[in-house]
Amino acid sequence: MGLRDYLDVLRRRLRLIVVSLLVVGLSAFVVSAMQPPIYASQAQVVVGQQDAGTSVLGMSLPDQAQVSEQGIQTQVQLMSSSAFLRLVIDKLGLRTTVEDLSQRISVSEVGLTSLVIVRASAPTPQEAADIANALAQRYVDWSREQQVASIKAAATEVEVSLGQLAQRIASLVTTAAQDSTGVKQQELATGRSLYGSLTEKLNQMKISESLATGSGRIFEAATPDPLKVSPQPLLATGLGLLAGLIIGIGGAFTADALDNRVVSEATALELYGAPVLGRIPAQEARRGTPNRAAVLEQPDGPAAESYRSLRNNLDFIDFEHKTKVLLITSATPAEGKSTTAANLATVLSQAGSDVILVTCDFRKPAADMLFDVTNEIGLSDVLFGSVSLDSALQHPADLPKLRILAAGPTPPNPSELLGSERMGSLVAELRERAQWVILDTPPILAVSDAGALARWSDAVLVVARSGKSRREAARRAREDLDRVGASLLGVVLVGAKADPLSHSYYGYYSSSR
Repeated sequence: MGLRDYLDVLRRRLRLIVVSLLVVGLSAFVVSAMQPPIYASQAQVVVGQQDAGTSVLGMSLPDQAQVSEQGIQTQVQLMSSSAFLRLVIDKLGLRTTVEDLSQRISVSEVGLTSLVIVRASAPTPQEAADIANALAQRYVDWSREQQVASIKAAATEVEVSLGQLAQRIASLVTTAAQDSTGVKQQELATGRSLYGSLTEKLNQMKISESLATGSGRIFEAATPDPLKVSPQPLLATGLGLLAGLIIGIGGAFTADALDNRVVSEATALELYGAPVLGRIPAQEARRGTPNRAAVLEQPDGPAAESYRSLRNNLDFIDFEHKTKVLLITSATPAEGKSTTAANLATVLSQAGSDVILVTCDFRKPAADMLFDVTNEIGLSDVLFGSVSLDSALQHPADLPKLRILAAGPTPPNPSELLGSERMGSLVAELRERAQWVILDTPPILAVSDAGALARWSDAVLVVARSGKSRREAARRAREDLDRVGASLLGVVLVGAKADPLSHSYYGYYSSSR
């Protein structure tokens, strides 16, 4: 498929695309508008890394970059934990579950900084701010508790060391007086110095415990934001329209792939293996008026111009004028083959060619309805020898170059009669009398008349009605034509939508100046 084929699919399925666009877009708007409002608020927390207890003891810290990368991720996970959320629910008295609250909470770090964003959503701006602040404050309190616990644990170790050191000093005091070498005296002095140092550290720990703030602090508290974050009907509608467009386009190509009808030139070319020589626009029947040929009823209309284009295309295809007897048929009934035959015969005669239109459809003759002729005598009378050819040929008014051989009375055996040698002799005589002999035959799949007549014709023109002809019928019709050795010249696609641009040109040429 080329670009034009894709555009044709979109044009044919435009209604489906528009319906999908409107339905999905409107549904998105309605669903969004019916949702309860949701507001969001956020608090910013600065996360510290150094442990107070190890700092007081003078212990060395691990690599700062490693602590920053791993430690902040740990703090983020802690803030999002079920234990923290459960405490927030209890503190605020929220009527929700931990699982539901976790869907309304997000905790994330800001780049490679020590800043963490705590974001909460709720039905009211105040509740959203309260939840964010409660979670941030809970982390700050937890970090302080951890810091105090760390200091207490370190202080306990120092107190144990001081107790042990005091016992050692007491023992040295007794033995140092009896030691003449001075070693015990030196050891006693060192012990007393270490005891003083540890006592000082213990005092520092107690001061740090009273001043502990934790490893995190609230940098910016959450405040109520009156702007709701959802629903956003306009945004939802826009996304719905986009989704509807995508669904509609996908549905259009899916429907076209599943469609069993002949609706485009590409489909007709694929099924019949012959070019589309004419696209005849759909025509509206007028109530209370005869159903005349379009080129006579509206000579300046789009349909008449389409038949003239068909005539020109025939001349181009048959530039050597080897085709004189042209059989026109269709796969199934009501596809427009008789109308096409009548209009084509008319435009050929208007171009100056001698044309004889032969109605070979005894069951549903149409010449008398399309032209001012009678069906009381015609082809069957000539074949049975009851009427001469000259007497049976009729001349429509205002068309001197066109002669019509109507069907006449219906014979008991149409197919055998049309395939007989008498029909062959008649076609040969008509060939000598006109430049074009148009044979209007019954549908291929309805009866075998068209196959019987194909042996007397030079080429076949198949008519298909856009949106009505079925692909399977077209395939079978082509197989039947191939079986009888018919030369398929081309396809006429009837009922195609008129080209608005071309229609405007026709209106220009037909308008008065």
